Amino acid sequence: MLRLKTFGGLQLAGPEGPLSGPPSQRRRLALLAILAAAGHRGVSRDRLLLYLWPESDQQRARHALAQLVYALRRDLGDRDLVLGTIELRLDPSLISADITDFHAARAAGDLAAAAALYSGPFLDGFHLDQAEEFERWVQQERDRVRHAALETIETLAEQATRENAPLPAVRWWRRLSELEPLNPRYAGGLVTALAFAGDRPGALREASSYQRLVQQELGAPPDASFLRVVEALRRAGTTEAVRAPEGPPRGNDSDPPRRLPSPSRWTRPRVIAAAAVVLTGLTVLGVSLSRGRGPSRRPVVAIGLLQEATRPDSLRPAYLLTDMLATGLSGIPDLEVIATSRLSEILSQIRTNRPAGVVDAARRAGASDLLEGMLQHLADGRLRLEVHRVALDRGALVRSYQSEGRDLAGVMREIVTALAADFDRSAPPRTLPGAGTASPLAARFYEEGLRAYDARDLAGAYRFMGLALREDSAFAMAAYQLWRIARYADPVAAPGLRKVAAGIASRAADRERWIILAAQAAVDMEPAAAALVDSLLPRYPSDPDAWLVAGEVRFTEGDFPAAIAAYARAIRLDSAGSLGVGPACRACDAWLGLATAYLWSDSAAAGVHAARRVAELHPGVSDYRRFLAELLWRAGPPAEALAALRAADSLSGAPSHETARSALLGRLRLGEFDAVDRECEAGLRIPVSSVGLDARWIYLISLRYQGRLKEARALAKEDALNQAVIEFEGGEFRLAADGFHRGADAIARGAAPPGARARTQAWLLTHAATALAAAGDTALLPALADTIQRVGARSLYGRDPRLHHYVRGLLEAARGRHEAAVTEFRQAVMSWTDGYTRINLELARSLLALGRPTEAVLALEPALRGGLDGSNLYVTRTELHELLGRAFDRAGRVDSARAHYAQAAQAWRHADPAFQDRRRAVEEWLARHR
Repeated sequence: MLRLKTFGGLQLAGPEGPLSGPPSQRRRLALLAILAAAGHRGVSRDRLLLYLWPESDQQRARHALAQLVYALRRDLGDRDLVLGTIELRLDPSLISADITDFHAARAAGDLAAAAALYSGPFLDGFHLDQAEEFERWVQQERDRVRHAALETIETLAEQATRENAPLPAVRWWRRLSELEPLNPRYAGGLVTALAFAGDRPGALREASSYQRLVQQELGAPPDASFLRVVEALRRAGTTEAVRAPEGPPRGNDSDPPRRLPSPSRWTRPRVIAAAAVVLTGLTVLGVSLSRGRGPSRRPVVAIGLLQEATRPDSLRPAYLLTDMLATGLSGIPDLEVIATSRLSEILSQIRTNRPAGVVDAARRAGASDLLEGMLQHLADGRLRLEVHRVALDRGALVRSYQSEGRDLAGVMREIVTALAADFDRSAPPRTLPGAGTASPLAARFYEEGLRAYDARDLAGAYRFMGLALREDSAFAMAAYQLWRIARYADPVAAPGLRKVAAGIASRAADRERWIILAAQAAVDMEPAAAALVDSLLPRYPSDPDAWLVAGEVRFTEGDFPAAIAAYARAIRLDSAGSLGVGPACRACDAWLGLATAYLWSDSAAAGVHAARRVAELHPGVSDYRRFLAELLWRAGPPAEALAALRAADSLSGAPSHETARSALLGRLRLGEFDAVDRECEAGLRIPVSSVGLDARWIYLISLRYQGRLKEARALAKEDALNQAVIEFEGGEFRLAADGFHRGADAIARGAAPPGARARTQAWLLTHAATALAAAGDTALLPALADTIQRVGARSLYGRDPRLHHYVRGLLEAARGRHEAAVTEFRQAVMSWTDGYTRINLELARSLLALGRPTEAVLALEPALRGGLDGSNLYVTRTELHELLGRAFDRAGRVDSARAHYAQAAQAWRHADPAFQDRRRAVEEWLARHR
């Protein structure tokens, strides 16, 4: 049996010892480590591609993964070593791993076995070049396992102490001290255990050794409480009962620690006091010190809880103040600021909001200093801001900073300048980006608006942002946020608010102006948005708002890798979060954008991971559960999607229309047509409502999937777009082309912004070209392709400048030049899942004509992972299943062909006569291949 060692390094061994040669290649070992850490859950192929080949395109990465799995099975002599198709996992009967056994031992309550298995940091010293996501995963897993190991061993140490077992207590406390040599709690535990075991000289030696280590590593003396313990032990000539260290509070440990029995030779009570000092110091400290940063290291600052005194007897967290301080500090050269959202994430992992927990979270995040403070409103209208800086290596207050004034931005500027001087860094620019208002009341309304928006309370966010703008009519960011929220909360008012935000932006500071103009250009689909972002980022490289806008623009352009990078940077830089109370982060929009960008990159598993993070950061917001469900319909088992929807309804307090809509689309994806149709028919009885509109829209899609076009036409009699789509699918190609042309002409005469007009016009003209090509009328296609190229270039949306390649591909395919058609179709793709599914379909047809069925499968499969409307509205999933069945059949993969043909046959059970020949052909194939 094979054995994978992940603790203290990474090594694969067989019965005769460690393996060398091909099985020990780094990427193969990395794959084994990922699968071992996942255990029986397994890991999706999409997630593995993200970890191991982040720079490769999907096709190459999938091929590389297939080759890697094949090579492992071949070189290690068993094809069942790696199991699964979509989710890969290791066969535990063929290969075991220390990390798998570690988690199993903990789950079984065998803590001693788990402690024995942990022999060092997870994958210590192991790296992969150009694999940032893998490195990030390793660090997260390493931290998680290390925390579990420390918790396990500490439990054993405390248990041995309570059970009056001095030698095991010494062994476990020593093990903790070896894992975290600078942790005063563990050092104190060891000293106390040695004293109890009767080895007072050994206890003093350990204390002296610890003092020397702290001085050498940190350039500072140990914590004062530890020094008092040492002094008490040195004064004690003999010892009396030494009370065991109590340890940090544990949720399930209600029994108070018992006093250990006193050996008769321990006679002097002074050591009791010394032990009490030990306990007091360790309990107050209550946190683990990681190996600290020396004085010469780059300072890394975390911002803890900043509070605002709203009344003499009332304190509240000041999220906007946190944001302003972090943004100001980010302008200090060579000073790293830990995002508060990162602290929130760690606090959620260690399940505490206590002050000691904040300190622990800051240390775990890698901070060298922690800032906390308070804003007070003085009687004369002035503001007083006081900030305290704590050095985390010794848990000591370094300095307090205080500033007073009537302008919050000016007060903050003084604090940031003083901090820069203390860190021996140059001061940031005089104008600090931040709230953008001198009115504390406007800033407070703005802050409440952000909190409401993060909680997806759009009505509350809209109201507070309006109050902020009313209080300070020049507050550019309030006007910008008010416009953004109005697009969903009050669409009628949105155009007017857009003009207000644009007008204020022209007079605002550079940062606000660039952000507002870039965001508005992106919404309007204006190509100028890209140039605005290119100007914004170099000016404000540490501003999360700038990176959030950049992510939106890059996503709209269809540059998904750049969008993912921008959203990830916005998340890292975000600092408007709170420490366990209030909104978790302003970066939730960035998380949602990140999830969507992964989805459109055909990395649904990574998208689900990002969506889960949003839901975890805001556990009380139902909208984020519904968003997660949307992604799970594509990437996860249906049961998980339904569970997420049930969780959303439980948070809302009642079943919601949005949940019902998501569930309907999910069932439609599963082919549950009868159930979907029944619910839609019921919804149609409520016509004047969003329920009725959605029921009609989903019912139309369902009828089209089933080939019931006569019923669909009657339902869509007042819907010009759907009428044209149904005409096309019914073979009335010229009628469809005329309908699409009329729509394009109406858009060209409309009042929408030029970029938005260009987007819709290019889109409808492309549908018209598709209908003409289907009718065999290719004479107009060259001129139409040129028009689409010209119009599409005026749109920011990444699909539109590419659409002319699709039309040229149709022309090449009609001429029988399928190789040239394939080239054109590939150039037309913006997203394989959500770009324009008909490109996937026509590309696959040309590939089949060239005798390349495997490539046709690769083109078609992502389309089934896309959405059901939007760009994917214009091809039915039944057509995709039918063509996939043909492609798999020609590739010799009969089982896969059978699965897709069965989907098509089931969908067309009640189809119109025009579909019956296709249904019979599918059913005859299925009968021959039972």
